[in-house]
Amino acid sequence: MEEKKRNTKEIIIQYIPQEIRIAFRENGRLSDIHIERPNFRNPIGNIYKGRVLKVLTGMESAFVDIGLEKAAFLFVDDARPLKEIEQFVERQGEKNNGKSKTEKPAVEFQFPKGGKNVAKKQAEKKEENFSDKEVQNLKITDLLKDGQEIIVQVFKAPISTKGSRISCNISIPGRNLVFLPHTPGLSFSKQITNEQERERMRSALNPILHKEHGIIVRTAGKSANEQTFQAELNYLVEVWAQIQKNFKSQPSPSLLFEEPNLIYRIMRDNLSPNIERIIIDDQEQYEKLADFFGKFMPEFQSKLNFYNERMSIFDYYNISDDLKMAFGRKVPLDSGGHLIIDQAEALTSIDVNTGKFIGLGSHEDTILHTNLEAIKEIVYQIKLRDIGGIIIIDFIDMEKTENRQAVYNSLKAEMRQDRTRTRISAISEMGLVEMTRQRTQENLNKLISDTCPYCDGSGLIRSSETVFFNICRELYTFKRHKKLPAHLSVEVHPDILDYVEFENREALETLKNKLETKIFFYSNRNFHPEQYQFVSKEF
Repeated sequence: MEEKKRNTKEIIIQYIPQEIRIAFRENGRLSDIHIERPNFRNPIGNIYKGRVLKVLTGMESAFVDIGLEKAAFLFVDDARPLKEIEQFVERQGEKNNGKSKTEKPAVEFQFPKGGKNVAKKQAEKKEENFSDKEVQNLKITDLLKDGQEIIVQVFKAPISTKGSRISCNISIPGRNLVFLPHTPGLSFSKQITNEQERERMRSALNPILHKEHGIIVRTAGKSANEQTFQAELNYLVEVWAQIQKNFKSQPSPSLLFEEPNLIYRIMRDNLSPNIERIIIDDQEQYEKLADFFGKFMPEFQSKLNFYNERMSIFDYYNISDDLKMAFGRKVPLDSGGHLIIDQAEALTSIDVNTGKFIGLGSHEDTILHTNLEAIKEIVYQIKLRDIGGIIIIDFIDMEKTENRQAVYNSLKAEMRQDRTRTRISAISEMGLVEMTRQRTQENLNKLISDTCPYCDGSGLIRSSETVFFNICRELYTFKRHKKLPAHLSVEVHPDILDYVEFENREALETLKNKLETKIFFYSNRNFHPEQYQFVSKEF
C-alpha cells in the first residue's frame, strides 16, 4: 500500500525596514503571500474615533471621516449597534453601585433629535429596551447626524476609488478569543465541532464573561485552559477600556486602536500545530519573535529558525520564481494547457485552453481532462492573488451534460478549502461559470504594481506602422491648408525610426515626393512609442 504523502507547511519571513513579506509554503510550493509596507498599513481591524461628514438619507448610510485619505462608508445595518450601545450605557449608569442615572458614562454617544424622540416614546411605554424588530427598523437619521462623533472599526480596506467600510459593531481579537463589547453571548469557531469540548469551554468562560459582552472562541482556543482564557479576556477587556478612554481624550478623527504589524498578526491568526517551521532572515526580528513566543506561545518556540545565508531567503526557497509565475497573465498547466487570467476593474476573467495538450482519448475526454486539471490551478491562483468581486471562468466547451456537472462539482469541492466567502453559479452550456468572492482589500497585484505608463493598463500600444501612418496623415492634412517648409524634421521613438529606415523606406520616399519637401526622422529615447514631434522654424 502506497504511503500517503505528508503535508508540510512552512512560514518564510523576509524582513527589511521598508517592507515585510511573509510567504506560506505547502509541500514546497508557495500557497499564500502577505506584504506590508510602513507607508501602507492595512487598516482592517483598526478602531477609530470618527466624525460623520454626511448622512445619506436615500442610501441609508453615511460618510465618516476617520483620518484616512478617503472618507469611510457606514451602512445603516452596521450603525444600528449604536442604539444598543446607548441602551447599555444607560443601564450601566443605573446599575453601577447606585450611581445617579444622570452621571455621564465613560463613553458618551450623542444621538440626533429623531433618535431621542424614539427613545422618549419607548420610555413612556415603560419599556427598558428597544425590541430587536424596533432596532432593525431604525433609519440612518435615527442613529446619526452630521458632525456626530462615533467609535467605528474598519472591516473592509479601501479598494480602488472607494473608501473603507466601517462598523459600530466592535470586535477585538486575541490568540484564543475575540472580545465583542456590544454583542452579548458565547459562540465558537466553526472548526470546533466537538460538543464535549464546547461544553468544557462554556464551563470555563461563562463564570468570567459579563452578560453585556460577548466572546467568540477561535480555533486556536481548543487547547487553551481556564487560566489562559481568563488572562486573555482580562487583557482584551483592558484594551477596550483604553479605547474608551482614548475616545474621550482624543479629537476626531483619531486612531484609537491599531492592529499589530504583519508578523504578529500572522502569528496570532494563522499559526496552527501543522506549521512545521517559521523561518525569518532578520536577527533583531528573530530575537523579538523568540521573546514573543516564549511569553505567549511557547509551543511554537522550537519551530522558529533564523536564516543567515548569503542568498536571499525568497530565492533560496524558490518563492521569487513562484511569485513571477503567479502574477503572470499566462499560467501553464502540467499537461501542456494553460490559463489566461485578465483582471479588470469590474471583474476577472479566467480562460482555460488546451494549448499543446492533444490527449490520448476522444476529443471530449481531452477537454474534460484539461478542465479538471485547470480547476486546481484556478483555485490556487484565486487564493494566491486574492482575487475578489465577480470572477468569470471560461472552461473549454463540453458537449456532455455529465461532464459539465463533473467540472462544476470539482470546482465547488476545491473552493471549499477557501476561507473567503464565495458563491458559484451552475456551469452553462457554453462552459461559463460565474462566481463571486468576497473582497475585503485590494488584491496583491495592485499593491506591488503600477499601471503601465506606456499602455495605461490596456496591455496594448499602437504599432510602429500605425504611428508612422498617423504622421503621414497629419502632414497630408497640413499640406491641404498651408504650404509645408522645404525642410522638416520629425522626432520619434527609436522603434519608429527603425521601422521607417529598415521596414518601410519606400513609404518614406513616397511621402517626400507627394509632399514635395525634404523630411528627416530623428530618434528620441525619452519619447513614448506613440509620441512624435515636428521640428521646423516654419512649421
